[in-house]
Amino acid sequence: LADGGRGGGDRVVELHLRECGPCLERYDLQAALNRAEEIWKKWGHPIGLTRVPLIRGYAAFNTGNWKEAAEFLTHASELAKAVPELRGQRVNALSLLATASRNLDDKAASAKTLLLAVDEQRQVVKETNDAVLHLTQSKLLADLETQYGGALASMGRHVEAGEWYVRAEKLRDENYRVERASIEKNIAETTVMFHAKIEATKDAELRKILAQSLTTYIDGKLSYLDFQATARDDLAENARI
Repeated sequence: LADGGRGGGDRVVELHLRECGPCLERYDLQAALNRAEEIWKKWGHPIGLTRVPLIRGYAAFNTGNWKEAAEFLTHASELAKAVPELRGQRVNALSLLATASRNLDDKAASAKTLLLAVDEQRQVVKETNDAVLHLTQSKLLADLETQYGGALASMGRHVEAGEWYVRAEKLRDENYRVERASIEKNIAETTVMFHAKIEATKDAELRKILAQSLTTYIDGKLSYLDFQATARDDLAENARI
């Protein structure tokens, strides 16, 4: 930081973000954030400045200080709104803000915040091209849709809540089909690769190790796939596995 390296400020927040959970009481988080905030203000660094209230919100949330958490998370979500690259961070802030609002017994604010998070997360999914990350973001969207349905149900809006639950389940079914196809493709490709390596070596011990490694890999993937199939009541897939 003394040398003016622009990556330094980000590193300060990264390190302290890791500590703001179980080690919160042992470190002066606020002092470090104040210092980082001063530097980011000097640089005019919008991403860094957005992270400061977000981490303060994390800290307050972690200690059950819902009112303070809500204030910081609201500020963080508003700052992130102006930076497209921080859309995912905005969703995170909104999701936590909804929980804080619920714990403050403000059901309407919680529902409103969750709907904002759902809308933002849809855009995140739309903008994510990597297949693995796209699936992860789509799963998060389904979770947020379910949470929004729960928020509506808590206010007695059960018909609307049911519609959101159905929407979330449809998305989960779609995510499951995508993930299942990806896992099956991965197993097939990995099997071909290992078999080629086994055929290419004359070392009996190495062949044995490769075969055992492949078996372990496939067992792990099939166990995960079986778990997912059970969660989606896909009995045919359970039987096939």
